[in-house]
Amino acid sequence: MFGKKYFILLFSVAYLLLLLLDWGGRLFPHHFGYSSAHFYMAEQVGEKTRYYRQNAVYDQRIHGYLSSLLGIRHYKHYHQQRMTTNHEGLRKSHGVPEHGVWPISVTGDSSVFGSYNSDEQTLSARLHQKLKLPVRNLAFPGHPITPMTNLLQREEKISPLIIWGMTERSITKEVFDSDQQKREKPAPDTHGFERFKEWFDVHAKDSFVRYLANLIWMNFKYYVLNEIPDSLWTPLHPQMLFYREGIGRMGRVAEPEELKIIGDGAEALVHEASSRGATVVILLIPDKCTIYPEYVSDPARWENLRENRFLDHLETSLRDRHLHVINLWPVFRARKSEGWLLYYPDDTHWNQRGIGVATDAVMAYLRKQNLIPQSSYF
Repeated sequence: MFGKKYFILLFSVAYLLLLLLDWGGRLFPHHFGYSSAHFYMAEQVGEKTRYYRQNAVYDQRIHGYLSSLLGIRHYKHYHQQRMTTNHEGLRKSHGVPEHGVWPISVTGDSSVFGSYNSDEQTLSARLHQKLKLPVRNLAFPGHPITPMTNLLQREEKISPLIIWGMTERSITKEVFDSDQQKREKPAPDTHGFERFKEWFDVHAKDSFVRYLANLIWMNFKYYVLNEIPDSLWTPLHPQMLFYREGIGRMGRVAEPEELKIIGDGAEALVHEASSRGATVVILLIPDKCTIYPEYVSDPARWENLRENRFLDHLETSLRDRHLHVINLWPVFRARKSEGWLLYYPDDTHWNQRGIGVATDAVMAYLRKQNLIPQSSYF
């Protein structure tokens, strides 16, 4: 009995020490190497949205998130990533704007943010290299609407051109429904112990301690109990992993009601930006499973995808509203047929090749529509 109590006490002390180390790591130097890869310093700015730590540099050798759900045997696709944040905790932008106005801003979810890609590989970086114009990255992971509404809530003069990217599985009527809360409430302004409690509520789920515990538990379930996490699709292909959520929406029927709700929500935000002098180009980013359905091992879903390509229907609906839209699905499928790998095998995000293809598609559209900002605009 004494041994059990002693073990519990020792474990509790060790757990508290790890918590303190995790918290302390967020207060010290702003440059983090691989040993701190999972101290993704975030500050809460809304009920669900968090920016990364301000003025930080993450230089790390990482693997895809999906492989981490299956344990160390699946850590096969390591690559180097350098992620730099600015004074707002947003991803590094590129170039220096004249007169304080950025000619181009990109916004959207984690794909546009550049998750799992280095600073020079992001969509904003590629556009800056191609256009030789300053490009601001206002995207952040999570909700596809929140970054756009956050951009429009800024009091400064906004960019004359905004590229708003959204990944397919995140585009739902629930997200765009005007009857639901689309604009997040700002985080409360707290201090002292209340601030610490707020920090703990936000970070407990993604702290180093939680990460370590989850890693051990995932390995135990996969290698000992032979269990696959509910969030992953089964049967698994050893070289290509997918979220179950994305697979579940493959070939989903585009209901008129859903297209209307999404169209109404997108059109309202575009018109708000237009009233402030900006042109918005909506970038529709396909899920990995719709580009590589052969790895899903379910022929019925392939047939559904042939008959019902959601992004095609959405593109038509948005164009009928006279909105600027780029649908990347046909472009990605064409490159995939040439043998190109456009996404990380062990993650849902596009790789640098995928971003390069997207950049070329955006450039072609901007030139065709004569949407590239001229210096007189800013």
